[in-house]
Amino acid sequence: MLGYSRRRAAVTALAMVGLLVSGCDSDSPGGSAAPSASASPTPSPTPSPTPSELYFYPPVKGAALTYTNGGAVSGTMSITVTKVASGADGQTVTVKEVNDGSGTAVTVQRAFLTGPEGGLSIDAAAFAASAPGFTVKAAGDDVRIPPVAELEAGKSATGKTSVTFSGAGINARTEVTYTATGEGFEPVTVAAGSTEAYLVKLDVKFGTAIAGITQGTARFWFRPGFGLVKQETGVGGLTMTTELTSTTVPLA
Repeated sequence: MLGYSRRRAAVTALAMVGLLVSGCDSDSPGGSAAPSASASPTPSPTPSPTPSELYFYPPVKGAALTYTNGGAVSGTMSITVTKVASGADGQTVTVKEVNDGSGTAVTVQRAFLTGPEGGLSIDAAAFAASAPGFTVKAAGDDVRIPPVAELEAGKSATGKTSVTFSGAGINARTEVTYTATGEGFEPVTVAAGSTEAYLVKLDVKFGTAIAGITQGTARFWFRPGFGLVKQETGVGGLTMTTELTSTTVPLA
């Protein structure tokens, strides 16, 4: 078994690996898998990347998507958009997420806000993996990714928040500092098809009293107006990939 310090370091690393792919708000016990999405085996023509708005998942109620995770965390993730609401602060997309890995399904509900200017805000608790037996609480500002227009102009966003983990013999607080920058449009091909996506790089530092400072990097390929197409994450010697395998909403 891992010693306490090694277990704490591993959880910190897995938190980064689970960044924005695992639970963010509240876990519901058990739960069946979300509805299967229709496969899109034939790549679609690459559309012109004109939209500036960044969404994590499509702002279409009833949309169903599936992703495949590989690396340190393997399995599938099924997404169903349950609500899309507009307000003065922007458009909120609420989803039901079912992570199924190693025969254990974890169901999570979480929400993402796209501001009027097109920037994406993500609850800070997304810095923790949604695993059975763990409770996650976050404090501080949401993680903010600037809109494409700002990223293309060379702007970035930096912030700091904190996350507390409890469960499996661990009760610790992690300070999280992040910087989000843009790396431009590029073609990307996944099982769901081919498209032009905007690459966002998220550099993160985790600080704990036990494990010290751990650094990691996540890269997200977002299709403006649609959402996540692909993700690659690396921290503490652990890596994970997430790729869109099917969607009921066209990538264009």
